[in-house]
Amino acid sequence: MRIRNVMSTLVAVFTNSLIGYCDEDVRTPKATVKGMMEAVKAGDYEKAIGYMDLEGICASIRKQMDEQTKDMSEEEKKEFDEMIGEEMKSMMDPEKFKEKMIEQMKEDEDIQDFTYEITNVSDEKDGVVMVTVKITPKDGEPDEEEFPVKKVGGVWKVSFPEMS
Repeated sequence: MRIRNVMSTLVAVFTNSLIGYCDEDVRTPKATVKGMMEAVKAGDYEKAIGYMDLEGICASIRKQMDEQTKDMSEEEKKEFDEMIGEEMKSMMDPEKFKEKMIEQMKEDEDIQDFTYEITNVSDEKDGVVMVTVKITPKDGEPDEEEFPVKKVGGVWKVSFPEMS
């Protein structure tokens, strides 16, 4: 009985830490996208990135790179590696990718100056829900973006469409 109580406590702590990671409700795809958008607007880029499936995004980039190079000779692969450079390779490492994204967001002076409206949440298909957001920059025209959201470790995370 005592072991069961300890295990229940550990599961509860683990679940709460996953849900609390972004300090928001990530139990629905809509809440995840809303949390990410609000974090960007607030300038909390680390929190915004916390809503993303970095491991999955980097795996998708690695997969795409492998697909590009699978039929290349060793010399062609070497040339390809030189061509894409270290910056592109760093996008395959979640921590380096996160650092680069934060750096880019900080450099974009207008990134926080927008309004948004979540206009559609699709039904789940193959584990992915598409959340459509109308984003209007302060001095620009509205544009609709679709964010693929999937469950990772029990919480919804913004992902890449190719990963579905």
